[in-house]
Amino acid sequence: MLVEIIFGASLLILMLVFFVQSMKLPFLIKNGLMGAGFFPRILIIILIALIIYYLVKLILKRRRYPQKEPVLKSTVWQQCFLMVMMAVSLWAGDYLGMELTIGLFLLVTLVMVEKLSWVRAAIFSAAATVCIYFIFDVWLGLNLPKGILG
Repeated sequence: MLVEIIFGASLLILMLVFFVQSMKLPFLIKNGLMGAGFFPRILIIILIALIIYYLVKLILKRRRYPQKEPVLKSTVWQQCFLMVMMAVSLWAGDYLGMELTIGLFLLVTLVMVEKLSWVRAAIFSAAATVCIYFIFDVWLGLNLPKGILG
């Protein structure tokens, strides 16, 4: 349970860093439409609220039932790997572009954490990236960071 609390706290810190990074993107554009920073901020605020709820729930559960649980090394490795991948994605988003970064993040985490085959992970990542492109760029008209693709 302590590992889950540490992971949740680390994830909360990372979401706060994401929130600060999203402040670089415009919230609204000139004609009052949603800017590229609208959805990231809204989603990050929701994630922060859910993480805080989860941490409070864990802390209360730990006080109520103070028992030792075995911690699997594979679980700790997966959590650390996800944290590192999110931090790398945060940094790479400006250089590679949002869609490409999300696609690579999905591909690597599906293969390394979920143990999917490269082919299935690539198909899912490509489909998710295309959906993200059509939803945010085409349908909503948001200007996500393009990076090397722009």
